[in-house]
Amino acid sequence: MRCRLTAGTAVLFVHGFVDVPKFFERTAEEIAATQKCFCRAMRVPGWGRSPRFGARRERVDEAVWCDAVIDEILNLQGAFQNVCVVAHSLGGAITVAALKRLAAERARPVDALVLLAPLFKVSRERSPIFPPHIWHKIVHYAFPLIRGIESPLSAVRIDEATEFVYRADKFVHGEILDAMFRLVRENARGQLPPEVPTLLVLAKQDDVVDNAAALAGLAAWKSKKVLHIDCRHPILMCELWRKAAHEITAFTTR
Repeated sequence: MRCRLTAGTAVLFVHGFVDVPKFFERTAEEIAATQKCFCRAMRVPGWGRSPRFGARRERVDEAVWCDAVIDEILNLQGAFQNVCVVAHSLGGAITVAALKRLAAERARPVDALVLLAPLFKVSRERSPIFPPHIWHKIVHYAFPLIRGIESPLSAVRIDEATEFVYRADKFVHGEILDAMFRLVRENARGQLPPEVPTLLVLAKQDDVVDNAAALAGLAAWKSKKVLHIDCRHPILMCELWRKAAHEITAFTTR
C-alpha cells in the first residue's frame, strides 16, 4: 500500500494475536471523520489469511513482523508530517521491537504511540500450575508433530451492544507461537526505544496479558499517560470502546 502525498497526521493501527485489521474499524472511522486524519490498519503477517490445504504459507517470525511495521511507518512518514501508531496486544510488542530497530538505525521516531493492552508478558490467569511459556515448551517437545493449535480466543468477535461483529482467525500455527514468545523475551531483555509521547491503555479485567508487566516494562518512560478501562482484553470491542476511542483521538491529534 502506498499513501498519497498529503500533509497532516497519519495513524497506523497494528492488531494483535489471532486478530485482523477490522478490530480497529470503528475507532479508525471516528478518528478519520472527526479529525480528518489518514488512518491505515495494517494486516500483521500470519493473520487474516487462510490458504487452502497444501498451499504455501507465508513465512512468519518476529523479524518479519518488525519489517512489516517498519515498512508501514517509513511509508507514512514519507507522505505525512506526523505519524502515530496505535497497537493492540501482540501488535504492541511488535511495535516496541520495531521502534527499537528504527532507533538503532537512527531513523525518525514516530510522533505518538498508543499501546492498548500491550503484550509484555502473557497472563497466568488461563495457565494453571506453570506459566504460559513453560506450557508452550511442554507442548512443543511433547507433541513435535502437532504444529498448530486452536486459539483459546473466540474466532467470532461480537460487541452485542452495537451489533458490531467480525470473524478472526481460529487456528494458530506453531511458528507464530514460537515467534511470539521469542519476541516477548527479546523485548524484556533489551532496552526500551527512545521515549515518545505514549498513551498506555490497560483493561482492568484482562486475562490475556499481564498489566503489571506492561507498567514495569514502560516504567522508565516518565511522560506516558496511563488509562485503566473496566473491560476485558479486546478493549475496542467492549461497551466502553467509545471512551477508549475518544482518548486515542485526543492523544494522537493533540
